[in-house]
Amino acid sequence: VGEALALANRQGEIERELLRYTAPMAYVADDTGSRLAVMSRGSPESQELSRIEETDLPIIDAERLFVVETSDGALEEVSRAQNIAWFWSPDGRSLLYSTVGAADGFERLQWHVWDGDETKSYRPFSPTGLFGRDYLAYFDQFALSISLWAPDASAFTYAGGSSLEDAGIWVQKVEGGDPVRVSAGEV
Repeated sequence: VGEALALANRQGEIERELLRYTAPMAYVADDTGSRLAVMSRGSPESQELSRIEETDLPIIDAERLFVVETSDGALEEVSRAQNIAWFWSPDGRSLLYSTVGAADGFERLQWHVWDGDETKSYRPFSPTGLFGRDYLAYFDQFALSISLWAPDASAFTYAGGSSLEDAGIWVQKVEGGDPVRVSAGEV
């Protein structure tokens, strides 16, 4: 049944398979390696075909964002929306993720923070061209080298705005409130 996401030791030997998927998948581990945020990027139809096969492992549904515990393979659904990118907080407790949705008649992105219990959602925005095209599109690579989070996980930053006139670099406090534009810029 498709491919498996597995844990391997330093010698490359597979210790345990965590889940199965039948389409390309993106995943990002938290800094401790104890949790992975994963999403299969296939169509729901390709996922349904894979269910004919027998497996003891969960098969993740397409376009849904899940968190899997590496210790026991426990799987929790975080979002059913059209997910674009996700980043773990520095302390590994929260997951920042963006979804696509309509706002004011335009398709916009929206940030959300999931803390394991609940999800907070923030004002929709349009990313700058560079941020959306070159960074969010390849977030699973950039999530290994950059962080949108403040070091204490109290806020996050992004490049965009509600219009071309206010595009720039914004800081959003996790506790809520309006984001603050701190600078002009693309990234």
